Amino acid sequence: LDKELRGRRVDYSGEEVGICHRLSYVQVLPALPPKEHGGSVDVVDFVSETTRSLLENPDKMVEPDVGQDLPCLQGRIHIDTGDKLRIAEELVSRGVCSWIPLTEVAVYRGERVMNGLFGVPKTGTVEGDRPILRLIMNLVPSNSILRQFQGATKNLPHITSWLSTFIDEGEELRLWQSDMANAFYLFRLPKGWYKYL
Repeated sequence: LDKELRGRRVDYSGEEVGICHRLSYVQVLPALPPKEHGGSVDVVDFVSETTRSLLENPDKMVEPDVGQDLPCLQGRIHIDTGDKLRIAEELVSRGVCSWIPLTEVAVYRGERVMNGLFGVPKTGTVEGDRPILRLIMNLVPSNSILRQFQGATKNLPHITSWLSTFIDEGEELRLWQSDMANAFYLFRLPKGWYKYL
């Protein structure tokens, strides 16, 4: 029991955080979006002019090299060896990824910036009682060389800010949220970003 509990983690809401799993085609396939869904919405259609300019010119987001500490710029791909090409082809066919020549991949300090891949369990299992895996792109390498978009998220209220809300008699407060299916796969970035992803 002690060993089992040491391998478990929970997030801020008390839900268990999945650990990194090696991707396999059989486990990833059920969690991927339909072919017509991946990259079907152009993100620049929903942003301000300033953000649009940055999205269309990602090279402006590259941090100047001033000798700052950087993580390894080549992320690890946790995937069953025999499934690499099969998963890659599936991601491309579903509009999640695109092929680019290795010569076009971003270079920083003389190193290619190569992100990683791994899986985390979703609800459900596939053959052999193995968990269905959500494919996660580890963007630590590219994020480490790019300035982050700030946007207006810093102005959003933190969930605990609602604790001081008072409701008078006869009043009511309604909160809701919506969740887009396959939201991580839905939005398409301009081609200038491909070399960083």
